[in-house]
Amino acid sequence: MSRYQWELLDDPDQVPQHAIAWNDLWWRSDTPWPLARAEVLPLWLEHFAPEAALRVVIVRRQSGAWTACLPLISGRVGRWFPVGRLPGNAWTSAGDLLLDPVAVKEPEFWQALREALAHLPWRVLWLEDLPVESPRWQWWQRQIPQEKLACDACQHVPVGITELEGDWDHFLRTRSRNFRKSLRRCRQSLARLGEVELLTHLDSPCSAQELMEMVKEVERRSWKFQAGTALVQHPHVEAFFDRWTQLLDQSSHLAVFVLRVGQRPVAYEWGYVAKGTYFSHKCSFDQQLGEHSPGHVLCAMVLQRLFDQPGVHRVDYLGPMTEAIRRWSTGHYWSGRVVCGRGVGRAAVAAHRHLLPWWRRLRRRELSAPPQTVPIGLAPAETSAPLPMESSS
Repeated sequence: MSRYQWELLDDPDQVPQHAIAWNDLWWRSDTPWPLARAEVLPLWLEHFAPEAALRVVIVRRQSGAWTACLPLISGRVGRWFPVGRLPGNAWTSAGDLLLDPVAVKEPEFWQALREALAHLPWRVLWLEDLPVESPRWQWWQRQIPQEKLACDACQHVPVGITELEGDWDHFLRTRSRNFRKSLRRCRQSLARLGEVELLTHLDSPCSAQELMEMVKEVERRSWKFQAGTALVQHPHVEAFFDRWTQLLDQSSHLAVFVLRVGQRPVAYEWGYVAKGTYFSHKCSFDQQLGEHSPGHVLCAMVLQRLFDQPGVHRVDYLGPMTEAIRRWSTGHYWSGRVVCGRGVGRAAVAAHRHLLPWWRRLRRRELSAPPQTVPIGLAPAETSAPLPMESSS
């Protein structure tokens, strides 16, 4: 009898019942972001995909301790091809692969996980926006492929990170002289408009709810509002972030920073802290003060604050590397896609491995565009050619 058992959850209402075991596995896994915790998934489904078919793959030891968790929902590729995918959209992800760091070394564990995948309703898993070089996805790429189960992965974009080593003054000296002069000018420019202060619910008299109202005030005067992508323009998105903010605050993971000049909020970062990393999830600034670069000043003040924050060692900017992020980054990791197929789904994996790169190269030749996808095996990121940075918004 195997020491591992598997099951599939298909009801979002069942997720809170397993929150203790789920979040215990999250803590033991190498998955750092709290959006992979149990409480986020039902909330995301309620606001963004109430009709989506849900399957949560669970592998546990006979003792009951969870060793794997992978939430999946129904989706499509190209409007017609049904796949299983991780819950997420342009606003946020709401799940990730959780693996027990001890169980991954045991063949019985992977056998149980493969059996669970064989009982999913989808022949193909199309998993986007993953840290494909992280230990969990590297283990997946090594252990999941089998005679009846194929797997392929590719890199898409670099994601900037800043390692908080040493102190703020040392870090600032690693930036160029022109960069430091520009930062001083921007801060002095803002100071002429009023007192410049950084507000955060961690040590200010403002509550998380009060800071969220400031966040929305900034968004109404931002380029996002002009583009129609501010959360205040989408009631279901605004409701989701209000409730998510409460959940993060209750679990002590919330990190909201607002830059105020005088009494006017002019820029913000909305994010979270977990496992030694600060994640910058959303940010924006008052477009009317764009010439003073309030977002630039805010980023500096947040980093300076984080250098003094015990237990925080890294900043993860989550999205694709831009010129603005590059100026603050000390490194990067790769975000990409993992595709798995069983049965006839193996043909989709083969197409992803061989035909998709060919088709994209053909399209880029026509458009004279630089490459954006780099196929990978299990080689480290340093062996891949870097992608050109996107321009800042």
